Order: sequence, then C-alpha cells, then structure tokens
Amino acid sequence: MTRSFEKTGANAGGSTRAARCAMNPSLEEGMLYTVDLWWSHPRAGNDDCCTGCEAPTLEEAERLLASVEEWAHPSALRNTAWIIVMDADGNIVREKRNPSFKKPSPRRAAEEDEEWRREIATQAGMAFGVEAYNEEMGYGLDDGEER
Repeated sequence: MTRSFEKTGANAGGSTRAARCAMNPSLEEGMLYTVDLWWSHPRAGNDDCCTGCEAPTLEEAERLLASVEEWAHPSALRNTAWIIVMDADGNIVREKRNPSFKKPSPRRAAEEDEEWRREIATQAGMAFGVEAYNEEMGYGLDDGEER
C-alpha cells in the first residue's frame, strides 16, 4: 500500500519528504521534487507555502513549473509571490517570481482582514458560544455585569 503526505510549508523539507519517499516505493530517496507557491520567499523563514504539486523527476517538476496556471487554483496564483521547485532534501532547485501575483490594495487588504476577523469570531462562537464570538469581535460588557 502506498501513502502520500501533503507538504505544508518550509518545515516540510528533509525528514518529511524522506518519510514520504519511504512510504511510496515508486519514489526513490532524493528523486522527489515539489513545485510550490509561496506568499513570501522560503528563505524569509515565514513558513507560508500555499499549495504545491509533487513530481518524481526534475524534468516533470520543470514541466509543472511551466504549466502552473493549469494546476494551481486562480486565487493561489493571484496571491502568491513566488513559485519554487525543491528537491527531496528541501533545497531550492528553481525559483521564479510569480508573474500572476497581484499585491492587494490597502483597501482590499483591510477588507480581507475584516473578513478573517469575522470568520475567526464565527468559529469561536460555534465552538464556545456567544460570549466567545463577542470577545473575538471586541464586543465586551463595560458595565461589569454577567449575563
């Protein structure tokens, strides 16, 4: 039985990829490549890999790099600045700036921040009730009374 692991972020190099190769006999150690979309460059240390695709050879990885528009979600392409090819040890083999990247305007960024704030509050409310929702939204009781 073969298993596949998802790569998530900069910390998914080395041992995780080696374990993935060990779990899948069709992939030899050192022969796995990933093509990943990053919000910032991996060397920045932000661990913000958005999505990616695996390839058994460098040639296949380069094909995926050239055809990223065909397999990556459009919102991932719009919102990620770098496309990186890494080998099984987590070394960067190829890198390029994403030509589809569109830096959000300050207004759009503020709207997205507000949307995420509301989503986090909604999740807190579903898990812990109305008080958790109000706390996340910043709605506090100023009169000191419990309700």
